[in-house]
Amino acid sequence: MEFSKNLTIEDVKLKYSLDDGVALRLEMIKSILNMNYDELILFLKNIMNYDEMQIWLMRKQMEGIELTLNDELKKFFTLKTNNDILRLYDVEQNYDQNNINELKLLLKS
Repeated sequence: MEFSKNLTIEDVKLKYSLDDGVALRLEMIKSILNMNYDELILFLKNIMNYDEMQIWLMRKQMEGIELTLNDELKKFFTLKTNNDILRLYDVEQNYDQNNINELKLLLKS
């Protein structure tokens, strides 16, 4: 996946068909994390697979409801605060680093 580095919030709204509320929340989170919008959306899609959000997504899928990215983000943002999202970011970063460290140890042995 190629990321667009210089997207504006208006570009993001058009590219992903996002409403103003979801776009505003993305903009707030982006200002905290050092990511471009595409990376941020990819990260959010990954962490939406945790706890109650995962259950909600599975229910909608079983009900045959097709969700847009906007639908998913809107629900996710009602379930998670910015601090919750930052904690999940830290967990993901530490998990990735731990995997790298373990691979390095395996390669050395």
